[in-house]
Amino acid sequence: MILFDLAPTGHRPGYLHHLAEFSCDQDPVILYGKGGCHWWRLIRARRVFLSSCDHYPLFAFSIGLARRLAGKRTAALCIAAEHLVFSRGLTAGLKGLLFRLAKKWRILHTCAITPFDLAPALAKRCVTWTYDLQFRAGNPSRSEYPSTAEKSLQQWAANQAAVGRPLVVLLGNLGSGRGLDDFIGAARHAMDETTGGWSFLVAGQMDPKWIRETSDLPSGRFALLPERITEATFDALIAAADLIWCHFPPAYDQNSGLFCNAIKSLKPVLVRTGSYLHRFGTTHVGLEERNLSLPLFLPRKSVILDPSDAVPRFLQGCADRNSSVLRSLCGRA
Repeated sequence: MILFDLAPTGHRPGYLHHLAEFSCDQDPVILYGKGGCHWWRLIRARRVFLSSCDHYPLFAFSIGLARRLAGKRTAALCIAAEHLVFSRGLTAGLKGLLFRLAKKWRILHTCAITPFDLAPALAKRCVTWTYDLQFRAGNPSRSEYPSTAEKSLQQWAANQAAVGRPLVVLLGNLGSGRGLDDFIGAARHAMDETTGGWSFLVAGQMDPKWIRETSDLPSGRFALLPERITEATFDALIAAADLIWCHFPPAYDQNSGLFCNAIKSLKPVLVRTGSYLHRFGTTHVGLEERNLSLPLFLPRKSVILDPSDAVPRFLQGCADRNSSVLRSLCGRA
């Protein structure tokens, strides 16, 4: 079996290594990168699983079509529902049409990581759904030792707890539309002691401009590390957080690995009111909306979701569903 994705970045290696656990082949091949040689190799393979297929729809469709003509099934994973049903515009419409045809003609046996009840239109484009693999998958691409800067950041976070300041944390690939501007705006507002004395920490890949934008914020209450962090640092900062920032703008209304890790660690999360994460957290995970007054620095239309006794049951149900669906897709059912 060949497990394929575009590149070994972000969550993708973790997804593929997790998928490998369900393969009927003892040593499935993990393959990255588009190209003629890889296209031909994928066509000839007995079993193929295309992860993150919604990020390369034409390439995935061509693989599935060629294999369908050869009498072979092609499994695929769609990781961002907004590309198919939430986004508007010509490109999004064409991509959605392509996946509708792929399902209708059995070109791709596609699985979404968004429950159909939260995005009913996905059922016309994907065959089945499972929960976000990041509830179960590790991240082998972040297995290095923490750098000196990361160790300093971990110590900074520990110092905040020592002086009794609650800590808000935002981590990950913080490109355009990931809520970084709102986070920094909230941090700037919170520097007024009358709002409660919270501290803020942000770490991950981001535009260098944010270093300049935040240069005036006090280092005693605001920390920024504009680089990719290791798994050990990621986990340590999640553990140190009092609130995980998952308040993303409408253009980024989708699953979040940061949200998954917050749930696994039983941490409160801040989400945008009415967003996908808000609906998913309350209906599927069983998180509880905090009814107390929110800190003044938080954005309008935001809500804090607290862990509840339902979370362990959700995580077990998540594991059971993922195992059943992925075994079927990978040929071990």
